[in-house]
Amino acid sequence: MRALITQLKAVYRAGETLDCAYRIDCESGQTIQSVETSVMWETDGKGDADIGVHFFEKRKIAGGRDSQLQEFRLETMLPPSPLSYDGWLVKLNWFIRIRIFLASGYHQTYNFPFKLHSALGEARLVKPSVNAE
Repeated sequence: MRALITQLKAVYRAGETLDCAYRIDCESGQTIQSVETSVMWETDGKGDADIGVHFFEKRKIAGGRDSQLQEFRLETMLPPSPLSYDGWLVKLNWFIRIRIFLASGYHQTYNFPFKLHSALGEARLVKPSVNAE
């Protein structure tokens, strides 16, 4: 089983529409029961980890032969914040999470990262300069 995503850009601007397609391929004999799709962010680094869900959708899949290959669309307007951040102590990462649940009870999770920047561009760290006198 695998999830493939197309038309996902590496960088989006706040307020822009994330519009992509994804496909789920299953091996013969596997039947997809449901698919959960989320657009999320999480922090990584020093201190407590935070997580936020911007978009969530659960689809029940009708069984049968056609449940071996499924194609879907994801479209959501991205929020103004929080923005992606790659700091020394803390990072904030955005991603699409696809969780596939099979009729057998098995499930698989796939994450597809992207960056969310402001309309002005990427936030950058500036190391303070030390003037030697």
